Amino acid sequence: MGYVVASVGAESGKVPYTTYIVAPDKLEKNRDIYVAFLRAVYKGQQWVDQHTAAEVAEAIAPQFADSDVSLLTTVVERYKSIGEWKTDPVMTEEDFTKLQDVIEDAGQLTARVDFAAVVDNSIASKVVGK
Repeated sequence: MGYVVASVGAESGKVPYTTYIVAPDKLEKNRDIYVAFLRAVYKGQQWVDQHTAAEVAEAIAPQFADSDVSLLTTVVERYKSIGEWKTDPVMTEEDFTKLQDVIEDAGQLTARVDFAAVVDNSIASKVVGK
Protein backbone atom coordinates (compact mmCIF):
# COMPACT_ATOMS: atom_id res chain seq x y z
CA MET A 1 0.00 0.00 0.00
CA GLY A 2 1.22 3.49 -0.81
CA TYR A 3 1.10 6.61 1.28
CA VAL A 4 0.11 10.15 0.45
CA VAL A 5 3.15 12.36 1.00
CA ALA A 6 1.70 15.54 -0.50
CA SER A 7 -1.59 16.70 -1.93
CA VAL A 8 -1.10 18.56 -5.17
CA GLY A 9 -4.79 19.44 -5.19
CA ALA A 10 -4.63 20.97 -1.73
CA GLU A 11 -1.64 23.07 -2.72
CA SER A 12 -2.88 24.19 -6.13
CA GLY A 13 -6.53 24.84 -5.31
CA LYS A 14 -9.29 24.29 -7.83
CA VAL A 15 -7.95 23.87 -11.34
CA PRO A 16 -10.50 23.28 -14.11
CA TYR A 17 -8.79 20.23 -15.60
CA THR A 18 -11.97 19.38 -17.48
CA THR A 19 -13.11 22.12 -19.80
CA TYR A 20 -15.37 22.10 -22.85
CA ILE A 21 -14.55 23.88 -26.07
CA VAL A 22 -16.85 24.52 -29.01
CA ALA A 23 -16.49 26.69 -32.09
CA PRO A 24 -18.76 29.76 -32.00
CA ASP A 25 -20.61 28.75 -35.18
CA LYS A 26 -21.34 25.28 -33.78
CA LEU A 27 -22.52 26.80 -30.52
CA GLU A 28 -24.91 29.10 -32.35
CA LYS A 29 -26.24 26.33 -34.61
CA ASN A 30 -26.69 23.71 -31.87
CA ARG A 31 -27.20 25.81 -28.74
CA ASP A 32 -29.98 23.58 -27.37
CA ILE A 33 -27.69 20.55 -27.47
CA TYR A 34 -24.97 22.40 -25.54
CA VAL A 35 -27.48 23.67 -22.99
CA ALA A 36 -28.68 20.09 -22.41
CA PHE A 37 -25.10 18.82 -22.17
CA LEU A 38 -24.06 21.45 -19.65
CA ARG A 39 -27.26 20.92 -17.67
CA ALA A 40 -26.27 17.22 -17.36
CA VAL A 41 -22.74 18.18 -16.28
CA TYR A 42 -24.16 20.53 -13.64
CA LYS A 43 -26.58 17.85 -12.44
CA GLY A 44 -23.62 15.49 -11.99
CA GLN A 45 -21.61 18.13 -10.14
CA GLN A 46 -24.54 18.75 -7.80
CA TRP A 47 -25.04 15.02 -7.23
CA VAL A 48 -21.40 14.56 -6.23
CA ASP A 49 -21.58 17.60 -3.94
CA GLN A 50 -24.78 16.41 -2.23
CA HIS A 51 -23.80 12.78 -1.67
CA THR A 52 -21.36 11.09 0.66
CA ALA A 53 -17.94 9.91 -0.41
CA ALA A 54 -19.14 6.31 -0.05
CA GLU A 55 -22.13 6.95 -2.34
CA VAL A 56 -19.92 8.60 -4.95
CA ALA A 57 -17.40 5.75 -4.70
CA GLU A 58 -20.14 3.17 -5.26
CA ALA A 59 -21.39 5.11 -8.28
CA ILE A 60 -17.96 5.35 -9.92
CA ALA A 61 -16.71 1.88 -8.93
CA PRO A 62 -17.60 0.28 -12.30
CA GLN A 63 -15.23 2.74 -14.00
CA PHE A 64 -12.41 1.66 -11.67
CA ALA A 65 -12.83 -2.12 -11.70
CA ASP A 66 -9.29 -2.72 -10.42
CA SER A 67 -9.79 -0.49 -7.37
CA ASP A 68 -11.38 -1.43 -4.08
CA VAL A 69 -14.47 0.62 -3.16
CA SER A 70 -12.91 1.51 0.21
CA LEU A 71 -9.90 2.99 -1.61
CA LEU A 72 -12.21 4.94 -3.92
CA THR A 73 -14.11 6.20 -0.88
CA THR A 74 -10.86 7.43 0.67
CA VAL A 75 -9.90 9.20 -2.56
CA VAL A 76 -13.32 10.84 -2.88
CA GLU A 77 -13.22 11.89 0.79
CA ARG A 78 -9.85 13.52 0.19
CA TYR A 79 -11.05 15.40 -2.89
CA LYS A 80 -14.18 16.54 -1.06
CA SER A 81 -12.23 17.62 2.05
CA ILE A 82 -10.00 19.96 0.07
CA GLY A 83 -12.85 21.32 -2.06
CA GLU A 84 -11.17 20.12 -5.24
CA TRP A 85 -14.35 19.50 -7.24
CA LYS A 86 -16.31 22.39 -8.64
CA THR A 87 -20.02 22.44 -7.89
CA ASP A 88 -21.02 24.31 -11.04
CA PRO A 89 -19.72 24.62 -14.61
CA VAL A 90 -19.09 28.37 -14.57
CA MET A 91 -15.47 29.17 -15.50
CA THR A 92 -14.13 32.03 -13.39
CA GLU A 93 -11.23 34.17 -14.48
CA GLU A 94 -9.24 32.83 -11.51
CA ASP A 95 -9.92 29.24 -12.66
CA PHE A 96 -8.89 30.12 -16.20
CA THR A 97 -5.65 31.69 -14.98
CA LYS A 98 -4.81 28.57 -12.95
CA LEU A 99 -5.51 26.38 -15.98
CA GLN A 100 -3.15 28.48 -18.07
CA ASP A 101 -0.54 28.26 -15.28
CA VAL A 102 -0.67 24.46 -15.39
CA ILE A 103 -0.46 24.32 -19.20
CA GLU A 104 2.36 26.87 -19.22
CA ASP A 105 4.28 25.01 -16.49
CA ALA A 106 4.01 21.86 -18.62
CA GLY A 107 5.65 23.74 -21.49
CA GLN A 108 2.56 23.51 -23.69
CA LEU A 109 1.47 27.16 -23.69
CA THR A 110 3.54 29.69 -25.56
CA ALA A 111 1.24 32.69 -25.09
CA ARG A 112 -1.52 33.47 -22.62
CA VAL A 113 -5.03 34.10 -23.86
CA ASP A 114 -7.37 36.76 -22.51
CA PHE A 115 -10.26 35.29 -20.52
CA ALA A 116 -12.90 37.54 -22.09
CA ALA A 117 -11.74 36.63 -25.59
CA VAL A 118 -12.32 32.89 -25.24
CA VAL A 119 -14.65 32.15 -22.32
CA ASP A 120 -18.42 32.31 -22.83
CA ASN A 121 -20.26 31.54 -19.61
CA SER A 122 -23.69 32.36 -21.01
CA ILE A 123 -24.88 28.75 -21.08
CA ALA A 124 -23.27 27.82 -17.76
CA SER A 125 -24.78 30.89 -16.11
CA LYS A 126 -28.19 30.06 -17.56
CA VAL A 127 -27.98 26.46 -16.37
CA VAL A 128 -27.07 27.39 -12.79
CA GLY A 129 -29.41 30.36 -12.67
CA LYS A 130 -26.75 33.07 -12.31
